[in-house]
Amino acid sequence: IHDFIIKLDRYSTLFAEQNPNKHSSPIKAILNAGFSFFKTYILKRGFLDGHVGLVIAFSHMATNFYKYIKLYELNQRK
Repeated sequence: IHDFIIKLDRYSTLFAEQNPNKHSSPIKAILNAGFSFFKTYILKRGFLDGHVGLVIAFSHMATNFYKYIKLYELNQRK
């Protein structure tokens, strides 16, 4: 789990730095994360994989949330 969190932090920071013209907000971060969970768990039928599918859906949700919240923070510093 430690390695996953380190990667999540690194890639979400890279996303924010590579998309300086893209705008975000806390609401956008929450909605994007929620849609990511819905897409992974429901549309891609992650629920059929039991608890593993749930963990994967939550990890996708967290990744997307951190990407957009870091982008928001970067935009606020400008």
